[in-house]
Amino acid sequence: MTSASSSSVSNGRQEWVSLEAEVDEATRLCFCGMKARMRTSRTEGNPGRRFFGCPRYSSGQRHLACNFFEWIDPAPAAQGQDALAGMVRKVKILEDKVKMSEDKVKKNADKVNFLEEQVQVQKDQLIKHKAKERQLKAVLLGSWMFFACVFLLLCS
Repeated sequence: MTSASSSSVSNGRQEWVSLEAEVDEATRLCFCGMKARMRTSRTEGNPGRRFFGCPRYSSGQRHLACNFFEWIDPAPAAQGQDALAGMVRKVKILEDKVKMSEDKVKKNADKVNFLEEQVQVQKDQLIKHKAKERQLKAVLLGSWMFFACVFLLLCS
């Protein structure tokens, strides 16, 4: 019980084309005699590849399933699998790099926040120092004026 298919090449890419217009689930019965269910593989080795399986397998009755299994789609070419596996590895590497970059961004954001707090502390200290400087200038000016008055009184 296999599905007929052929491959064609268009635009430099190999594509699999089913010779059946539609996959007829009613013609596929599992070993239990039940209508087999069409599913899609999510495995790394066969991503997106469709198959028929016993309906009891995913309905919580795995212990009653007959383990019927039949591929609908043809196996991808070995070269395609190698290319896909390579792309999956590259995606994982890129995801790791993105995670590392996100961690660096968070660390840098924490540093920026710390430095902004330090700048605010320095600004507050500068304001206090300028106020103290104004006070000292006023005291110095007052003391010079006092000296000038005393000097003028003594000299006259």
